[in-house]
Amino acid sequence: MRALIVDDEPPARDLLKTLLERESSVTVVGTAGNAEEADRAIAALRPDVIFLDIQMPGQNGIELARSLDGQNSAAVVFVTAFDDFGLEAFDAAAVDYLLKPVAPERLAISLGRARRVLGQPAATPSEAPSTQVVTTTPWASGIWVQKRHGQVRLPVEDIDWIEAARDYVLLHTRRQSHMLRATMETLEKTLDPEVMMRISRSTFVNCNSIREAHEHGKRNLVVVLEDGAGLRVGSTYYTQIWRRLVRDGLATRAPSARDGDGPDPR
Repeated sequence: MRALIVDDEPPARDLLKTLLERESSVTVVGTAGNAEEADRAIAALRPDVIFLDIQMPGQNGIELARSLDGQNSAAVVFVTAFDDFGLEAFDAAAVDYLLKPVAPERLAISLGRARRVLGQPAATPSEAPSTQVVTTTPWASGIWVQKRHGQVRLPVEDIDWIEAARDYVLLHTRRQSHMLRATMETLEKTLDPEVMMRISRSTFVNCNSIREAHEHGKRNLVVVLEDGAGLRVGSTYYTQIWRRLVRDGLATRAPSARDGDGPDPR
């Protein structure tokens, strides 16, 4: 997979380049420090995925992404500090958002998402408009996400996992990420815990999207989704998540008596 990095900060470009070069299936074909350089690089290098900073002098990343819409088949992954967003940020077509400083395990998830999007047609059934009938359950069956020209309802069943990002949350589906200005605590009060399970302070996961779970040392539990994304379980949630996984046949060992709850590092 051919990657282009666009960021006006050289240290940020260098860090991301170093992380990407550790991936044997990724080739960094170029870097750019602003939108003008990026336009030239995209035309000349034809990258498969563009890692694009949002806040840049001159034309920002959102505007650059919109200018590419329909003219370039590259997957766009926004890389941002999440300091401030205008309404336009919610309407950008991104396969993922990465929070600075970029963590290697989170980058791996973005790369997996980009690979799937590049290998699939433009639409999938999970992204089609929902005709779901609203029931009398007290839990939300959909979440309204802001777009520049209004709002779009995203069915909860289409969301694989939810990630906290400072004052926002990211709603991850199989093909795209959506931003919502909300807190994890607010979502916890509206989402059915039997469907959307909280596994750490910063993560919810759709139980129907879990493929398996692995332990990597004592109390280091990783939940693996159907798309291959690996999400770490916070230590405070460890015992209850193990019990759920055992109950649902996704784990074969229950935690021992010494596996009591402890502080969650996340």
